[in-house]
Amino acid sequence: MSVPRFQERQLRCVWAAFFIFISGGMKMSQNAMKLLANSESFHSAWFYLAMVGSLLGPLFGTCVPYKYSYMISSAFVIFGGIISITNIVTSDCLDGIAFGMTMVATIAAGAENLKACYRGRVLSVEVIGVSIGMVIYCVVYPFYAEENDILWFKLFGYISIGCGLAGLICSFYANNSPIHYIMNKAPTRAIHAIQKMYKEKRTRNPSQKVLAKFSELDKYVRHETSTFGLVPFGFDLLAGLKIGLIRILVAIVTSSSFIVFFDAYSRNHKDFAIATFFLGSARLFGALFFVFLIDWIGRKKIAMASFFGLGISIIVLGVLFGSRDELMAVMVIPVVAQFFTGLGEGVSTVYMSEAFSLKGKTVMICILVDLECAALIVLNEYKYFNRITFCILGVSCLTAVALIFVFLPETKKTSLTEARKRFSSVFCLKF
Repeated sequence: MSVPRFQERQLRCVWAAFFIFISGGMKMSQNAMKLLANSESFHSAWFYLAMVGSLLGPLFGTCVPYKYSYMISSAFVIFGGIISITNIVTSDCLDGIAFGMTMVATIAAGAENLKACYRGRVLSVEVIGVSIGMVIYCVVYPFYAEENDILWFKLFGYISIGCGLAGLICSFYANNSPIHYIMNKAPTRAIHAIQKMYKEKRTRNPSQKVLAKFSELDKYVRHETSTFGLVPFGFDLLAGLKIGLIRILVAIVTSSSFIVFFDAYSRNHKDFAIATFFLGSARLFGALFFVFLIDWIGRKKIAMASFFGLGISIIVLGVLFGSRDELMAVMVIPVVAQFFTGLGEGVSTVYMSEAFSLKGKTVMICILVDLECAALIVLNEYKYFNRITFCILGVSCLTAVALIFVFLPETKKTSLTEARKRFSSVFCLKF
């Protein structure tokens, strides 16, 4: 993917997020193993702390530039890797906080700093990083599980430390967002940040190109801050309701198919890890499709295709659940569902970067991430699934296809102002 010079330094923050999400993907697979061992409290601890981390996201996003949020999150991942050798629960806590903070910072920073022509592709970093982390975990785990647990924990600790160090280096050399400085009444620092982006020397007389970019960003910030109020925040809530429903539904459907998949392999941890490797690979394969299609076909069409595939898959699982073909369905259908999850999960992430106002953005992202984590925590407690449950979930996904067509707009290659205007409409029937 070719990237204009103006965006090079900004993408280093995205690379930092990528390594943090890899660590998060490994922790998600590890938590699945704990769920298999009936350690629900440990499994849920990661999601609780991810909620705490997302709550810290708006605070750090307001007080300091986003690059420092990445640096703090990378430090948490490093310390989590060090501690994981002896204290796994504390490691979960640190990684969960880092994941939540990074989610908010990545979506918010992507909205501010990425061009519309490839905003969707770059923000797929979340689903790709998590999928790679799942695959890494499942590749390494079978060689050490049950034979040498201490070496296994040390190895994953070293991998987490490596991810944290890579994220820390990327965020250290990343550029601060000029929008942050403009919002905090620091125009000189904003101009210096733009000069760094253009790789120009820091001088008192900036070039016309830098001044033009500063004028463009200043105009955008003034428009956003002057029009923010009760009515615009109401539009943020409307957009959040639209995006939240599809994001939470994807999480519930995916996790429910995960749980029955885990039960099918619960007798042998090595077989479980190998099978989960196929889940992560299918998810990664779908995410790669998403990268190539999101800014070409568009968000709306991909979301509809993803939910249609999920709906059919889960309905088939529900029909076969409890029959003589149940074992085959439980082993095959979740892999198919993971492909469609990888294909469509990033759509809600891209939508969150485009739908909200500049002032309400981090708060709304935090709310949606916390609601998703809360839904997964509740799902952990309710682990009984039957034919009726899966059929209801499948029909819900097919219903979501119609809801996406009616209520969600198409925002590919649009400015943030135009995307917000489209989300402010209740009905969005155009592709």
